[in-house]
Amino acid sequence: TYTAWRYTSPPYTGKNAFPNVEKVDPSLRGGSLYAEPVDTGTEAHLLERTLLALHGAQEIPFKISYCSLLLKEGPLGKGWGHNFELHLEFTPKGDVLLCWNANRKNLFVNLGVGKYSS
Repeated sequence: TYTAWRYTSPPYTGKNAFPNVEKVDPSLRGGSLYAEPVDTGTEAHLLERTLLALHGAQEIPFKISYCSLLLKEGPLGKGWGHNFELHLEFTPKGDVLLCWNANRKNLFVNLGVGKYSS
């Protein structure tokens, strides 16, 4: 909060800023996405689209997504991914690599006796 001669300004940055920013620009309600959308926090261009959906007892969608900050080549091109990329890779040491997409992976180190640490 900034105070100068009888004027107090609420915070417009930091973790408590969102309610104040939302009052100034109502189009920002619901997050930091703006326009096409661009993430105003990271300046990343983001897209997500459902290309195909199978309808039945449970819908199975095929969704693609793009983030301009992701630099590795995915199956659909640089920065692109889809919701069926998820897979496991096993290392020679017995560790497990959970691959969400070309740009995001989590390593689970084998501690022995069926236990893993991330």
